[in-house]
Amino acid sequence: MRLFIGAFCAALSIAVTASAQSCGGIYKIKGGDTLSGIADSQYKDARKCSAIFNVNREQIGDSPNKIRVGQRLNLPCINGLPTGLEGGVSTAAPKLAPVPVETKQVKVAQMPCACRRDLRGIGPAVPTKTS
Repeated sequence: MRLFIGAFCAALSIAVTASAQSCGGIYKIKGGDTLSGIADSQYKDARKCSAIFNVNREQIGDSPNKIRVGQRLNLPCINGLPTGLEGGVSTAAPKLAPVPVETKQVKVAQMPCACRRDLRGIGPAVPTKTS
């Protein structure tokens, strides 16, 4: 009796593809901007203004109200936001490439002892003669 046994490769190859999507980055202050407004537009949560302030405290100073038009603030990546800013970190997930599978035709008697069992789950471990 011949059985088809699939031998699987132990190695997994990973192909990383580039993505235009990024997280975090540099935001340029426009007229009328406030930290809470930036947080609301970029993070969908105005309460994230404290994170923006803390990351840029050295550049902003002691008062979050003293941002200036043209100033460039670093917006950290928080829960995948903000996206699409200059200088952001790539969020491209690695894509798995298919792993080739080799198939061989072997006789049960040629299989190692540990593999000698009825592969259908019925009957004895080694084929017996029938009358």
